[in-house]
This record gives sequence, structure tokens and C-alpha cells, in this order.
Amino acid sequence: MNPDEIVNLADQQGNKCWFTLIYEYFDNNYKNNSLEERADLYHKAANSYKLNKQNSLAGDNYMKASLYYGYAHCDIKKVYCLVDAFNVYKTSDSDKAIDCLRQVIQIYTDSCNCEKLMEYKFKLAEVLKDAHKYEEAIELYKDVMEVCETIPHCLNYKNKSILNLADIYINLENYANASIHFERYAYDVMKISLLKLQAKEYLFNSILCKFYDESVETIIHTIDRYCNDYPQFDSSRENKLLKGIIDAINKEDEDAFTDNINEYDQISRLKDWQVRVLLKVKDKYFNQNNNVEDDLC
Repeated sequence: MNPDEIVNLADQQGNKCWFTLIYEYFDNNYKNNSLEERADLYHKAANSYKLNKQNSLAGDNYMKASLYYGYAHCDIKKVYCLVDAFNVYKTSDSDKAIDCLRQVIQIYTDSCNCEKLMEYKFKLAEVLKDAHKYEEAIELYKDVMEVCETIPHCLNYKNKSILNLADIYINLENYANASIHFERYAYDVMKISLLKLQAKEYLFNSILCKFYDESVETIIHTIDRYCNDYPQFDSSRENKLLKGIIDAINKEDEDAFTDNINEYDQISRLKDWQVRVLLKVKDKYFNQNNNVEDDLC
């Protein structure tokens, strides 16, 4: 039986005779079983559409299945269908994908399942971030950070939320908030032996962001604090670059500024956003009004 025929069969189950309707009225178990059977048919059709790469039809029928599973009080099956619908919608219709996750979040909110709730709030925040709906994503990431602080099994979501928030603030050119979140992540991973070596990268990112709107003197004090709290940072290549940049700024030596960056970049390739920030720093301290991106590549 092809998926279209399965859908027609499911639709026909809605056209019931008066006797069946009366029987369902007096027997909730019979009614729920009937609704679940209808949901099963939509689910089966959706799986077939998915195999045929007909994602729109697959998503729509997963949603129909979730609706009837909900009527039948089969919340777990409803969640599975909503997640399946999300997975087929996420590459083609972000609004429908977002709606699927919101429904899942509501189910786990009602059932007070905190771990699952945080998992899907984090997933929704990622979708909103990718859709450039930054304001909503920021609120969700902050909520995940706050709640996951008290749930040991969810600390991974907390740490990822911190970095994703930093990334959003970079995109918004809100470098002060980006710096705060890079620093918070670095200090968190310092406490985790397997992740401790990552700290220097994020302390470096934090300082880069500070160059945008903080004084050199304040940055020097921050670097000293980082070196005191995390001694490995003192001898790192990242700190060597930062000191070279500060020295070039103090000496008003534009060539030294560029040379320090190029030397670092030859071994550890700078990310695009880091290059953009350094261009802004170069313009700030050396009054460059032209496009000097090529100098840093």
C-alpha cells in the first residue's frame, strides 16, 4: 500500500457511523484505541513519504499523527512524531520546525521533565540562532544556562549555551557581552580536567573582544588576572600575540601590529570574526580608513 492510500484510509476513519460514535461516547478506551490506530496510519504514511524524500508530505503527516496521538493521550508517541516532523522540516521550513519544538517543550513543561525540557529548549535556541532570530535565541540560551547550572547531567547544554551566546553577540557586534561569555566559559572549563586546555583559547577570545571598547590599561590588568588564575596562559602563543599587539599600540607602530598578527596566523589560523575584530582595532588605534583586510591574511 502506497502512502497516499494509507492517508486515505486514515482520513476515512474520521467518517464514522452513528453507532460507532455512540459507542465511543460511552467507552473512552475504545475511543482512545481508535484515535491511536488513526495516528498509527498517519505515522506509517509519514515514514513512507520520508523514505521517498517527500519531506513536506512526511512532515505534514507526522504532525497529523502527533495530533491524534495527543487526542489518545499518548504523549510519548506524540513527542516522537513532533521530533520526526522537526527533522524533516528543519532544512526546508524553519517556522514549522520551530513550531514542532515549541510543542515538544510544552509537553515536557507539563510533565516537569527538566532534563528533556532543557534538551529541547537548547535545540530550539539553535534553530532560532540559525534563523537569525537572535532575541528569542538569547532568552532561551539564558534560560538553559540558569536551569542547567543545577542539573549535573545537563552541564554540557549550559557550556554550549555560553559559547552560542558569545557567537550571537559577535554577530551583533556586541563585543562587551561576547567577552563576558568567553570569559565565563574559560573559567568553567578550567575546573574540568579533560577540557582545561581549552581555557587559553577562550581567554584569548575574551581579550580580543575587549580591545574593541576597553582601554589598553584595563586590558593589561585583565591579562594579568588571567595569567594569575590560569598560569598556562602566561607562556601561551595567544598571550604572546596580545602582548605584541599592546606593545605595537603603545609604540604607535602599525607595522609591528600587523607583523605580530601575521606571525601568529601562519601557525594558528585566525577565525573570520577574529580578523574582523582585529581590523576594527587597527582602525581604532592607527586611524585606518581604507580596507586593510588583506594585510592580516
